[in-house]
Amino acid sequence: MPILCWPSTGRLTGRWSPTVRRSLLKAAATRLARATLDVRGPGSEPVGLLFPNGANAFTAIMATLKAGKFYVPVDPTFPHARLAAILDDAGARLLVTDTTDHPL
Repeated sequence: MPILCWPSTGRLTGRWSPTVRRSLLKAAATRLARATLDVRGPGSEPVGLLFPNGANAFTAIMATLKAGKFYVPVDPTFPHARLAAILDDAGARLLVTDTTDHPL
C-alpha cells in the first residue's frame, strides 16, 4: 500500500486553533487532494487517514473528499495488527499520514 506522508515539511499546526484561517486550510486541502489524485487517480475509493486529532487530520479529511474519495480514519495509538485489519477490511489502497514513524 502506498503511503503519502503529508505535510512533508512541518505541520499545518500542532492543534486545532481558531487562528487557522480558512484560506490556509483550503489551500492545504487542495494540495493534498492533488497529491492523492496523482498517486491513485480519479474514482471513488477508500483512503486510510492516520492522524492524531488536529488541523492536519481535518485538512486530510477535506482533501480526501475533495479528491472524490472517502476516508477511513484510523487512530495512531491502535496496535499495528488492528490498523492493518481495519485498512484491509475497508479496501484502502492508500494511507495518508503526517509522520514517517508509521507502523505499517
